[in-house]
Amino acid sequence: MRNILSAAAGFLVCVAWAGGLYAQDPQEYESGAFYVRLKPSSAPALAKGEAYVRADAVSFLQAAMPAYGLHSRFASMRTGNNERLGRTFRIEFDSLDRTEELLDWLESRPEVEMVEPVPAYYIQAGVLPGGKTDSAGDGASGTDPFYGTVNGVDLSWHLDLINAQEAWGKATAQSNVTVAIVDNAVWGDHPDLGIAAGNQYNVMSATAGNSAPPVSVDQDQECESLNSCNVYNWSHGTHCAGAVGAVRGNGVGIASIGSGVSLMGVSCPSTDASGLSVRNGFAGVTWAAEHGADVISLSWGGYSVAETEREVIQSCIDQGIVIVAAAGNDNRADVPFYPADLPGVISVASVNSDLGISSFSNSGDWVDVAAPGGFVVVNGNETSNCILSTTFCRSQSYRMSGITVVNGEFYDGMYGTSMATPVVAGLCGLLLSVDSTLDSYSMREVLMSSAQALDASSGKHIRPGSGAIDASAAVDLLQGGFLAPRNFTAVRDGIAVSLSWQAPALDAPADVYQLFRDDVLIAETQDSSFVDTVMDEGLCNYSVRALYGGREDTTNRAAVDVYVPDLYEVAVSVSPEGCGTVSGSGYYPAGEEILLTATAVPGCEFVRWVEDRNVLGRDTSLSYLVEYDAEIEAIFSGTPETHVESDGFAGQVAAYPNPFRNTIHLESAVTLQVVEVYSMSGQRLRELALDGAFSVEVDLSALPAGLYVLKVETGAGTETLRVSKY
Repeated sequence: MRNILSAAAGFLVCVAWAGGLYAQDPQEYESGAFYVRLKPSSAPALAKGEAYVRADAVSFLQAAMPAYGLHSRFASMRTGNNERLGRTFRIEFDSLDRTEELLDWLESRPEVEMVEPVPAYYIQAGVLPGGKTDSAGDGASGTDPFYGTVNGVDLSWHLDLINAQEAWGKATAQSNVTVAIVDNAVWGDHPDLGIAAGNQYNVMSATAGNSAPPVSVDQDQECESLNSCNVYNWSHGTHCAGAVGAVRGNGVGIASIGSGVSLMGVSCPSTDASGLSVRNGFAGVTWAAEHGADVISLSWGGYSVAETEREVIQSCIDQGIVIVAAAGNDNRADVPFYPADLPGVISVASVNSDLGISSFSNSGDWVDVAAPGGFVVVNGNETSNCILSTTFCRSQSYRMSGITVVNGEFYDGMYGTSMATPVVAGLCGLLLSVDSTLDSYSMREVLMSSAQALDASSGKHIRPGSGAIDASAAVDLLQGGFLAPRNFTAVRDGIAVSLSWQAPALDAPADVYQLFRDDVLIAETQDSSFVDTVMDEGLCNYSVRALYGGREDTTNRAAVDVYVPDLYEVAVSVSPEGCGTVSGSGYYPAGEEILLTATAVPGCEFVRWVEDRNVLGRDTSLSYLVEYDAEIEAIFSGTPETHVESDGFAGQVAAYPNPFRNTIHLESAVTLQVVEVYSMSGQRLRELALDGAFSVEVDLSALPAGLYVLKVETGAGTETLRVSKY
């Protein structure tokens, strides 16, 4: 089977509208690029912070450079301590007519573990729909000339909607918090941004110090239509940067919710002069993560994701980096968009000034929060007044739609979940200035717990219990003490998800904990752990909260995400029954190689493994590649010896009563260490540590009536007992 993981196209979710500039079908994958994961023995060593490796460090690729036009350096996808990403590289090549041949060659190489195509990402640039009218308001202007209502136009409605002014009175964003904008380009020298040279990077040139659009872009171009306005397209990342952290109160331009944070601009441009696409965006994510980003804002995405990209995001989450991503602009409901729907990522929909979800915005239960990214609504209609922010170009969109207050200035309006996303990212920067311990999961819970209710008249919804961000309420929540169970973790093993946590930092013990999966209560327990079973493929959001005072007082929730892949069941049975036990059966993703082990009981001998009448092997251990639901038999010969007489004694271990109803008593003259419970088909049902006791009650009330095999490990060895439950 070819070891190639599929991926699909994505879209930069910027100022998109039906009938926009990108009318032709977009290319599904980037031309001339693959992700390649090398085997450990073939991967070159990289110094920390090294973004590229030269071809001469990978000899078999260097030898192929002339044949396929391979570029002389390969981008490292290493992020944090992820070992697999440390040997995953993005390779680029020029011989596009030999793409399939190169793919086959790479997959056949013994040095290569995995190859996958790179999804393409685009900006869907659009024009403001006809029929919109300018909005008017009565707000007061601040010290920034384009803050508040200017000449009858409310330029900061999006900040008023999230109660930014109140939040600024309670907390100030700090420069030791860094928010990265990974986009097509970010003009760091904009007078309202002032991004330090060390916080700017260009992925294409692999150089720090400048993340601005290419020098070929005419910054002073005055467009007649947005459909052919390249300089406007190249302003996308700069617009996002201003929404995150444009400097407030400097007498220049606008204000932002995250004013005071340190901004980081990461440019991921393609060779397309239009500025409509981002190339190698996830290498931009890795650079930001490796260079100190606390928050990463991603205003792009698509409807599937490469495995390499999934691992890059997870590595960032594991490092405590907050990831915020756009939910998409295709007006789709309940269709996950990536990377927004990856575990731990805060997904963002767009709302208008009336708190209704914008007409273009994706929505559904999978979307975490909403933020202003749309339009001022007047008399139920979306107007041309959208989100004003910093740009690389002089005003284009506002000028064309009759809003003249920023004519000739490097500010303009854009709309989309692209704009809503950096507003959330800026608020995350402010909240990290209040509590630096927040990670992506706990940040999401703060945003959701403090959110404003949405206007339901749009007919759209997001996650139950969430809404539009409220900066003031979020600060209040943190400053009041964000109490939640601590160290909430989830570990998936097949269909089982093991959850564990610690009590909140309170003196009183919790009365009970409530466990939620996708906001639905699944369990109440007084323990600090729980095992859930999930059969369906997809992303599961788990959260836990503590209840006190006879359930009258509740803490906020701690949360974690778990991705459950499409799993196949490998069912292994023993024939004849009772002749042995097997291990390794369970649920596994396609392509995983598992180990099956057979152990004969006294009086029996293992013979062979059989699947659908085909002999798979004759050794007691079998390596098996999972590709579908499988039923495998472990064939034994002989007759099992009886190990439990009527009085329940077998050698050193007594098991009574036998038969039993709910619990069985084990007693031994030597220490009892471990008991394993098997079905008569040989499947291990549970394992219990007995901690060196001489006598113990084993609760098997959860098992149905029937015959079982107990393997009891004692201080003198292992004994096998057959018992009956009625």
